Amino acid sequence: MMKYSVFPLVVLLCVSLSTAAPCKAAIVWSDDFDDGDYAGWTVDAGMFSAEENVLNPMLEGAGNTIYRVSSVSQGTWSFDAFFTEYGSGAVDFMLTIDNYGYELEMPDANMIQFYRMEGGTQTRLIYFTFQNSLSSWQHFDITRDSDGRTCIYHNGTLVIDTVETTYSQSQVFVYITTHSGQAIDNIVVSNTVDIEPPPQIPFYQQTWFLTIIAAVIVIAVMTVFLLRRKPNKF
Repeated sequence: MMKYSVFPLVVLLCVSLSTAAPCKAAIVWSDDFDDGDYAGWTVDAGMFSAEENVLNPMLEGAGNTIYRVSSVSQGTWSFDAFFTEYGSGAVDFMLTIDNYGYELEMPDANMIQFYRMEGGTQTRLIYFTFQNSLSSWQHFDITRDSDGRTCIYHNGTLVIDTVETTYSQSQVFVYITTHSGQAIDNIVVSNTVDIEPPPQIPFYQQTWFLTIIAAVIVIAVMTVFLLRRKPNKF
């Protein structure tokens, strides 16, 4: 049971937390396309429309690509994305004009992938597979702090948590899709980490490390077993 001498301190702490001012996002730019156009954006390939108050690609089977100047390399990128059953949409949330930076891709309706863009090539760093196939509107938040910790949230749930420090600058924000049924909306970009991530799990407790350890143990056991086997005598 709580001692009465501690109770006033708990009450005081609760009051102070409830009256503390929340941390406000330092929004650098945003676009909800409610004006029916995509002023400020540049079409690199394909065709786009914002007449329905969302940004829609218009060509099917083409690399519809549009970008906007964005120098944010630490902060939060939030947006709503509409996917068909085929998926195939991507956001380069931190990219240079010569194609170096980072991309969040949804290759189909079952997974998202985090890529490091390296000029003409790309390296998949980590991915997340959903239990249920996604379609319709989905909300994503991406945060990246000064240490390169990148967290990706899907509909408010943390699904990817990794550290990537290869690049530290950005020039453009890019939206890419090959299907005309896709769309993006309610983009908000700030230079503050607006979602506090959970304490980071030590590497030796993370799934990838435990998987490697398990594989090493299996290989070691098999090696010892094979070495101890005596050759058959004829």
